[in-house]
Amino acid sequence: MTKNCILELKDVGKTYSHPSGQKISALKSIDLKVRKDSLITIEGPSGSGKSTLLKIMGMLEIPSQGSVIFKGREVKDISPQKRSSLIRNEIGFILKRDNLLSYLNALENVMLPMINSNPDSAREMLIKVGFNKFKSCPKELSPLELQKVALARAMVNQPSIILADEATGELDKLESKEFMELLKHFQKEFTIIMATDDSHLSKYADESLKIENGALMH
Repeated sequence: MTKNCILELKDVGKTYSHPSGQKISALKSIDLKVRKDSLITIEGPSGSGKSTLLKIMGMLEIPSQGSVIFKGREVKDISPQKRSSLIRNEIGFILKRDNLLSYLNALENVMLPMINSNPDSAREMLIKVGFNKFKSCPKELSPLELQKVALARAMVNQPSIILADEATGELDKLESKEFMELLKHFQKEFTIIMATDDSHLSKYADESLKIENGALMH
């Protein structure tokens, strides 16, 4: 693993079995090196494999072939229990739909994944993303506010990498711009990898990749 490379994928493939017995190839021979503190966009249409790729990069799934190396460690050699701990400490996730719990307010949602629940730290993280409606529930918030809370939650454990899957998918053009500028602002603290079908977001990235039919287009 080269210096300043936080995550590396070598010949990564992912195959699923359909109930009919047919093998479905979701990813094909992916080679990728991710530099520390970079912002990468992975662009592709629905069904192209970008969400599967993020799951593998986030250690939520193990590839059918190839290697995923995180901070010099081969992920498939890490036990499930230790991998779960590693994910909680090192990876933050943002989804297309905020995925906040409706019965918790914003502050409580941010505290949810914290290793040591600390309201002050959670409040500080919300303030950093420009949000101060701490006691508001998800149904009371706009799409942009929901994503700001989701971003604060993704950052609260100070992870090494933030993975964003279609994080601007529910936002309009101006909201997407504000959210991407917010991500760019935090790039100096986190490595950010974002899957998207919006080609306009590539201008915010240090590296913009395209994926088609499970293969990265170089």
